[in-house]
Amino acid sequence: MDLLHYIRLARKWAWLLVLIVFVAASFAYVTTISAPPLYNATSTISIGNYLDVQNPTDRDIATGIALAETYAQILRTPNLHRAVIEELGLTMDQTELNESFSTEIIQNTSLLKISVTYMDPIQATDIANELARQLILQSPTNLTEEQRLQITSLNERITAQSTDLQNLRDQLATVEDELRNSPDLSQDARTALQTERTTLVDQINEANANIATYTNTLATIQQRTNSIEIVQEALVPTEPLGRGLVGRVILTVIIALVITFSILLALDFVRDTFENTDDVSQTLNLPVLGVISRFKKSNASYQDRLITELPQLSQIPEEYRMLRTNLLYALQDKSVIVISSSLPEEGKTVSAANLALSIAQAGLRVVLVDADLRRPRLHEPFDLSNDFGLTNLLSSQPRSVNGGDAAQEQRRDKVRIPNLEDWRQAAQPTPHENLSVISSGFIPLNPTEILGSIMMRRWTDAILNSGADFVIFDTSPILVASDAAVLASRLGAAVMLVIQANKTRKGSVIEAIQRFDAVNVDVSGILLNRADPRMQSYYGYSYTYYYRNN
Repeated sequence: MDLLHYIRLARKWAWLLVLIVFVAASFAYVTTISAPPLYNATSTISIGNYLDVQNPTDRDIATGIALAETYAQILRTPNLHRAVIEELGLTMDQTELNESFSTEIIQNTSLLKISVTYMDPIQATDIANELARQLILQSPTNLTEEQRLQITSLNERITAQSTDLQNLRDQLATVEDELRNSPDLSQDARTALQTERTTLVDQINEANANIATYTNTLATIQQRTNSIEIVQEALVPTEPLGRGLVGRVILTVIIALVITFSILLALDFVRDTFENTDDVSQTLNLPVLGVISRFKKSNASYQDRLITELPQLSQIPEEYRMLRTNLLYALQDKSVIVISSSLPEEGKTVSAANLALSIAQAGLRVVLVDADLRRPRLHEPFDLSNDFGLTNLLSSQPRSVNGGDAAQEQRRDKVRIPNLEDWRQAAQPTPHENLSVISSGFIPLNPTEILGSIMMRRWTDAILNSGADFVIFDTSPILVASDAAVLASRLGAAVMLVIQANKTRKGSVIEAIQRFDAVNVDVSGILLNRADPRMQSYYGYSYTYYYRNN
């Protein structure tokens, strides 16, 4: 599909796309305005122990950053959710809790942010903090209970040793001061003080050694795990989040349009009907002689659909004039035209009548013949009688002009050779100059044989030899009966196949063409009937502007 096809598709369904925009925008607006305000609370935790190390290595930092993603996934586990719900007594289930928060790892750090969005600001804050706390408690790399007790004991010992050390240092200072400031001490007293000082120094050294041992043991225990700690608890938010009304409306409309247009494209892709001239040309490899736009309602009478009932400078008459021009060029030297369709109700009778009118308006003499001997309708557009017509001619039953016994005349005419000028008796004049119509007459039991008879050829030659420029036959749908193929083969006529846009299936038209090919009759071209102008390649501003102003 090219860009032009997308544009034509959008034009065709413009009403639906506009409706979708309105519905989507209204839905987004109403749901956004009516939704309760939401609040956001965020807690931040640090993963890894490199922040506690005076000179952390690159490996320590890389390990903390790598572990941050793992802990973000741990926050999504059911066990952690269940613990948060039980601890806070929440009424929400695990799914709702999981959808209420998001995680973010600050780039190039091991800091993990937990953001909770909820209708209650206090509840949002509690959930954010409890998620962080439960992550620490349930962390697979956190301290065991035994290690926690050991750390507590070591800290208590370090504190006690530090107190004892300070007392020893105070005692040592007293002894040192007494030795320094008491020159009158006896030798025995001085010796005793020096012995005490030595003892105190030994005790101080021992205390320092014990503190160092305890500290190293504590550091060793703490370095065996990846520490997790809260660096910033969530604070109660005071303002609700912005609703983002305009952005949400625009996003909803865009999503709705994308979904709708995707569905339209899918339906268009699987469409099995003809929508525009490109479809016809690519599928059938036949020229499109004309495109007739939709006009009048489907229940309008045949007379209302004639181009003579429309302004001559309007769109539909001009389209039939374009059809006339293309068809006359395609005919070359042929003067007999057979109009058919693949199936009924595709508009061939109205098309035949309007084509004949268009050719007659060009000053050419046209005889329009109703050769649909199964469901004749051609007399209706011109409000003519169907008492005497084509089947009467083919049965050698000329109209009685003296009012004699019809049965007697019929018996007499069985042995007479028909006068080829009798066709004028069947041709009924119309209010339109240069156009006469031969209706079908009575419906025979063997229409195919009658249309394929030698008399059909003789009567057609007689009409052309009597001054008619063109003879146009409206025939039965080719897939319903083989009348059109037999008639075209007998007369060597040009065939125009009528296709109703968006209704006639491609397979039906292909089979119809094959029916004509079977009797060595080539279809001269296609008339795309009841088409949507917006889906045609010629449709544009100048086209619509011209006809809207006529």
